[in-house]
Amino acid sequence: MNKSMLLSAIAAATLAISTPATQAAPLTLDAGWTQFQFGSTAWDDNFTFSLSSSAYLYVTDAFTSGDMFEVFSSGASLGQTSLVPDGAGFEIGGDFDAAFASADFSSAVFMLGAGVYDISGTVIQSAAGTSGGGAGIQLVSAPAVPVPAAGLLLLSAFGGVAALRRRKKA
Repeated sequence: MNKSMLLSAIAAATLAISTPATQAAPLTLDAGWTQFQFGSTAWDDNFTFSLSSSAYLYVTDAFTSGDMFEVFSSGASLGQTSLVPDGAGFEIGGDFDAAFASADFSSAVFMLGAGVYDISGTVIQSAAGTSGGGAGIQLVSAPAVPVPAAGLLLLSAFGGVAALRRRKKA
């Protein structure tokens, strides 16, 4: 078992132990960032929502850099937020967009399909000297997939080839 798998197993066990203290909060599609607090082991809230189509779930550390999370959906791991560089402790406040864009803050994006979700998280790493902090989460609609313009070009190319073949036969 590698270190990452061991950390995931420990985080899942910690989540199971600490789940009763969490509160369910609704998360609304395209409503922007929602702030949440976390302790030394788990998020203080979990987030519930239903999707009728695909969406992206964004999670970012904020306020003080150096925190990393594992994100769960109904107890199953979605993955971990990004690694943070050494020297954590950079202050940014509650500007979640700036924190998400900064390599100094841990963040992740998860693609979710249609379904019902109960999102929670555990703390994998906490900023030096802290026993909790604040972070942000948001749910963003996935854009519709357009028909590629290249498809029209491909059809016209096939038409051109067919016209040349007819010309050669004549």
